[in-house]
Amino acid sequence: DPISGAIRVDGVDLRDLDADRYRRRLGVVLQNPQVFPGTLRENIEYGALSVISEEKMRAALEASDCKDFIDELPEGLDTPMDEGGNLSGGQKQRLTIARALARDSDVLMLDEPLASVDVDSQLRVYQAIRRDYMGKTVVFITHTPGAVRFADRIYVLNHGEITDFGTFDELKAQGAI
Repeated sequence: DPISGAIRVDGVDLRDLDADRYRRRLGVVLQNPQVFPGTLRENIEYGALSVISEEKMRAALEASDCKDFIDELPEGLDTPMDEGGNLSGGQKQRLTIARALARDSDVLMLDEPLASVDVDSQLRVYQAIRRDYMGKTVVFITHTPGAVRFADRIYVLNHGEITDFGTFDELKAQGAI
């Protein structure tokens, strides 16, 4: 709960929302990706409210730049995972992005989701998120201002306080980023 003021989702105070129903609308990708024991397919389906179609799964894998490395595995999506020990840090991050994208959430929260991913993959994933989440809410937490160049609105935090907000170009011109 906020110390003062309100956080609203579709005009409704967050404190008045049904927490379980609200959480089902969220897709979350954390800075430290979590991969679970089971197959890659099970990892992508983890937390989904219904079975994810093969088409939706493939689209999420493509958008998260996972398709190529998964297609190279002998068992593909049926490759067993041992809590991600057999994936690189960047592959784990992209897998957790695929998990969030496959859910097709109303709100996508990304906390430094591509810190361990090469620049070319970052660009492809950013473009896919921008394309696939047009008209939806994406909260992107990052220390890299260029990563959110595409954002409609950027909030700059300093010691927990919002110090500036605007578009990338506006904040750049002000010297805020």
